[in-house]
Amino acid sequence: MEKLDISLLGIPLNKEKQFRSKKIEDLYTLVRYTPNRYFNLMQKSTAIGDIDTTWEGRMVEVIGMLENIRSNGYNGTVIAKLRDDTGNINVTWFNQPYLANQLHQGLTYSIVGKINVFYGHISIQSPIACSGDPRDFHRIIPQYTAIRGMSQDYIQNCIEKAQEEIKNLGEDYLSEEQRKLLNVPDEVTYISNIHLPQNINDINRAARRYVVDNL
Repeated sequence: MEKLDISLLGIPLNKEKQFRSKKIEDLYTLVRYTPNRYFNLMQKSTAIGDIDTTWEGRMVEVIGMLENIRSNGYNGTVIAKLRDDTGNINVTWFNQPYLANQLHQGLTYSIVGKINVFYGHISIQSPIACSGDPRDFHRIIPQYTAIRGMSQDYIQNCIEKAQEEIKNLGEDYLSEEQRKLLNVPDEVTYISNIHLPQNINDINRAARRYVVDNL
């Protein structure tokens, strides 16, 4: 695949510098920024009313209507309340002031994150995923090694943009016959399976391709 500079994403210069600090200089390297773990949330989401203080540290997906979105312009914190038929929970994003304009009150969102308990108050802080697209509900969520100044959502959104830029470029160094023999996907499918797996089999096949590529 041709290597295209990270600047082609059209992201702010400070974000480019954050990627480059991790030696991610081009789109090809970015799409190969492999998750360090996955959370399988393909089953039924958690009812907010079922969550109590014993859930601290547990990763959950909650789906509900977003309310009371407010922003602290001083430190970039955005706070909102997510409500379903069983209750509500506060959600907090840090250092992402732009979310105040991107999130919409009254719409249904899926939010994925760990339960935080502070003096008996239950919340989700720094969710790893937030989407109002029903196609993103109940799915496998990748988690990446942290990049200072970037949320998990931001990393994944940039990777998705990079995939669109490079998906039609270059030829796979493995022939179709070799891929069949090794039982691995082609390179474009491999990259898709890394970041947007539809099932556990996608992750397993991507793992085999990763091993082959790094022999």
